[in-house]
Amino acid sequence: GSMAANSFLKVGMTVGELHKSVKPSFGDSCIGSARVAAVDAKSLTLKMQVGPEHVNPLGTLHGACSMLMLDNFTTLAILASAPRMTVSVNMSGQYVGAAKLGEELTICCQVDKVGKSLAYTSMTISCGDKQVFTGQHTKMFVEPKSKL
Repeated sequence: GSMAANSFLKVGMTVGELHKSVKPSFGDSCIGSARVAAVDAKSLTLKMQVGPEHVNPLGTLHGACSMLMLDNFTTLAILASAPRMTVSVNMSGQYVGAAKLGEELTICCQVDKVGKSLAYTSMTISCGDKQVFTGQHTKMFVEPKSKL
């Protein structure tokens, strides 16, 4: 596929840098340190170290942080292939492991299917070879496809 569509996502840039270039948005301060590791038309991989701002009282990755990443990062993955405005229809997450303060996360987003009005995505968070979270996010396009 064409790499032109996702030129706004550069390997090495942080989500915080990306958001600053667009406009500030909810949760930036929590997940802004995540860094783009790889991107193509159907997937986006990011890396992030678990910091004090990401953990629950047990000192492990907070579930709400995982869901925030699911929301934001799968949206970026959709934008990389279909640069259109979307709204969330459904999100679900399964917590399958724990990541501790200081550990490095690998966040893999997949655009599973893009239809006329809906985009289906999935995301996993892992720490080394241990899976921590798996989630699904369905979004609806709110702008018609351009007539180009």
